[in-house]
Amino acid sequence: MGPCLVNSTISKLFPLNLSSKKSTHISLRSDLNGVFNILPKEFEILQEMPTEMQVKFRPPVSGEFKTIFQVESSNQCVGEIVCYGYGEDLQVDLVEETNDENTWLLGKELHNDGYITGYCQLPDVYPGFQLERQLKLRNEGNVTLCMHLDKEDGAPEDLPSDFSTSFEELILLPKSFIRLNVTFCSEKLGKHDTTLTIRAAQIQCEEIFEVLKLCASTTVTSSVITLSPEAITLPDPVILTETASIEVKMSNPSATCPVGFCWTLPRSDEEDSSISFCPESGLLLALETRTVNISITPKGLGQMQYLLPCKLSESAETTVLLRISCEVISPSVELKTDLLDFGVVCPDQSLTKETCLRNSSSTSLTWSTNCPQERDSPFSIRPSRGTIKPKQEQPIWVKFHPQSVDYFQEEVEFRVEGAPLPPRTLSLMGDAQIANVTMEPQEIQIDKLYVTIPRSFDIKLKNPSPVPAKFCWLTAECTELRSVCVSLFPTQGCIRPSQCVNVVVTLTAIALENIRDYVLPCTIDGMSDPLEFKISAAVLGLSCRISMPPNGTTMKLLIMLTIFFKKGIMEENATYSK
Repeated sequence: MGPCLVNSTISKLFPLNLSSKKSTHISLRSDLNGVFNILPKEFEILQEMPTEMQVKFRPPVSGEFKTIFQVESSNQCVGEIVCYGYGEDLQVDLVEETNDENTWLLGKELHNDGYITGYCQLPDVYPGFQLERQLKLRNEGNVTLCMHLDKEDGAPEDLPSDFSTSFEELILLPKSFIRLNVTFCSEKLGKHDTTLTIRAAQIQCEEIFEVLKLCASTTVTSSVITLSPEAITLPDPVILTETASIEVKMSNPSATCPVGFCWTLPRSDEEDSSISFCPESGLLLALETRTVNISITPKGLGQMQYLLPCKLSESAETTVLLRISCEVISPSVELKTDLLDFGVVCPDQSLTKETCLRNSSSTSLTWSTNCPQERDSPFSIRPSRGTIKPKQEQPIWVKFHPQSVDYFQEEVEFRVEGAPLPPRTLSLMGDAQIANVTMEPQEIQIDKLYVTIPRSFDIKLKNPSPVPAKFCWLTAECTELRSVCVSLFPTQGCIRPSQCVNVVVTLTAIALENIRDYVLPCTIDGMSDPLEFKISAAVLGLSCRISMPPNGTTMKLLIMLTIFFKKGIMEENATYSK
């Protein structure tokens, strides 16, 4: 009979042929163990006509069974029918078919009858998402099983509509397996539990028995999309009618379910601004992050706030909000700097600095400034008006030319034609100071100044002020008086701030006349009174003494001391001796 599951019944038809020349009544008798049963037990067999018998085998336990049936005719044993069979327990196993680390099958329990109870924990899912996983049902025994499904869609009668099962094949061969598909889909939020019962029968057996009980559970959660960041404040103002671009990252935290999204715009925001999304809608796969580019073109001025809803396609009630705040201003020129400090200069001097105006908008801007002309202000700007093309710059030059000693500060406004907002302001400041030059020393007194022998000394002109100073000695390079000749180098020049200049004065006496309080004036630009250097000197003449030679020789010497002057020849202190 072959193998048969315990407590199952397998039946087969066998032909029975007897070599009898006439019809004979046949009866079958056995040892009454009940494992094998042959029907009918009594029958008439016609001459040379075969008769079919049905043999049933129902093993109560596993193991080998043998039964001998006595074939009797007319109370005589005319033969034997020997029946063999093998009984075995149900031997099945349940394994999960997956290539990832996310396992559903948490555990399984083997019962005495051979069937298995498996415990499955499905991952959390979003509403409307169909979750599917394949399990393998293995047949470790030697019998062929036929899977029985109570409904055409493959679900048993007690299966809820949210869960379903199906088989790729209905015949489970020995030492083989079939795939069991488990699916779940529900719109209802919350936890879902069920027990899936799978039944089967042995081929040629009448009994249907339980093979597998699968206890499955899962939770349906609301669809979720995370935004990074959720709130954005633009650091720079947005120019009216210009487009601001913003990037937002959208992420799907689910490791199982994709989620659809669709950006929508409230009617109030449509009136205030033109807003576009790229992409506007789509599908985020499990654990996917995507960048969404948002473009905003404002139509109004002032502080603007936008609440941009992103609806999830699986559920219209689920919405994620993105908050954007910004300041919208009119198109205006931008200053490269808000302050120009010219430092310290001397009156009647000028200093020019360069800056620029920038047009960041996409339209040409006509601008003008309120800076007064040179005669009204120490500051002037060139050019004072103009037109800047879109995304271009225009250089401007600011000149500081003070006419008096003072500290100057002005605010210059740059207005744009048609712009209602306050103009841009450029702060100008500068200081006009007069140099304060000192002279060291201020006078000199020479005890011995010999006639025709030059005498030189130095004068230091110090400028401790923060502005340069120009100096000029009023005497020429060589000033000739009645009794003295004076020369200076340099006679004029410029002293840098916090610097000094060394002036070399050369004095030559041309007559035996003392010098008293001789004044050398030096003018400084900006100073009303010149600096004065006083010279006093005692002028001495030249002398010569003649003595006799050591050998006592006498000689006549004519000594003539001649002093040459530019105005004539003078003979002085001539001595004749022997």
